[in-house]
Amino acid sequence: METTIPQMSGKVDPVEMQDYLRRIHTDIESLFAGARDYTVIILTGAGAVLPDDPITHLVTASGGVAADAVTLADGKEGQQVTIIYKTETDAGDTSILTPDNFYDGSTITYSVAGQGSVLLFTNGSWRVVSNDGAVA
Repeated sequence: METTIPQMSGKVDPVEMQDYLRRIHTDIESLFAGARDYTVIILTGAGAVLPDDPITHLVTASGGVAADAVTLADGKEGQQVTIIYKTETDAGDTSILTPDNFYDGSTITYSVAGQGSVLLFTNGSWRVVSNDGAVA
């Protein structure tokens, strides 16, 4: 990606400058072509974290000390999900994540707001890449 700056001696040719700015714009677009704009999914209560949703925030359902059952289906090789236990509606609530295939055990339990995990699907199972306080 190389752009030649037009000569600035004296007057600037507006057509040449417009062409130059167009090339810079194209260079910038190609530079950020791989950048993604993720939507954060809010899952309240029991339900499923979807492998195609890279960021999910868990919010417990109100109603006491019950555990919210959360599932995670198998993904595609290399998929990654980030799960954050965002809000504990009632004291003592938990969310228990059960991936279909989980290399590091059978469940992850989130019990304190702010806990989170990053999981990677590889070789047929979800693997913990990072875990902040949740119990796997």
